[in-house]
Amino acid sequence: MAVPYKAIYLFLEGNDDITFFHSIVKPLFERLYDSVISWPYRQRSRRHIQKFIKAIDAMGADYVYVGDIDSFPCVTRKKESLMSAQSRLRSERIYVVKREIEGWYIAGASGRFLSAIGAPAEIGSACENRTKEQFNDLIPRRFQSRIDFMQEVLKDYDVKLAADNNPSFRYFLEKNDLFEII
Repeated sequence: MAVPYKAIYLFLEGNDDITFFHSIVKPLFERLYDSVISWPYRQRSRRHIQKFIKAIDAMGADYVYVGDIDSFPCVTRKKESLMSAQSRLRSERIYVVKREIEGWYIAGASGRFLSAIGAPAEIGSACENRTKEQFNDLIPRRFQSRIDFMQEVLKDYDVKLAADNNPSFRYFLEKNDLFEII
């Protein structure tokens, strides 16, 4: 008897999300799925997204739809907003990053890395509400770009530490059965 082919699609907002997911999350999903496909949605039309979700559902594949909480007061309101814009989205497949993906980056930065950039070690444990601007303030001048800095953070990334430091990241891992494999 053939084992069914399992695919998952990662609906990601922007480039910073894609970089993070490709480096940290995709390898975890690859332990559970035969195929893990990233799909940036920010520049796509509502109609295009709707059709793609319909096709994924028809294939029997899985998906996760990831978005920052932005200015919404709570996860529920953000999910409601996303579902009103995309009627095919299922609530249980939506994951909200608090506040922005930069908090997930910093959550897994080792104490050694934070010390090397001159940041206090406790900054990693107080990262769930970190904004892009606060993240950018951490970037030492020696880095050529923000992207270089993000890639450096990910080189020594500790997924377990990140799960301890950031509740929305931990929730994402647990709900997708990834926590057990880290």
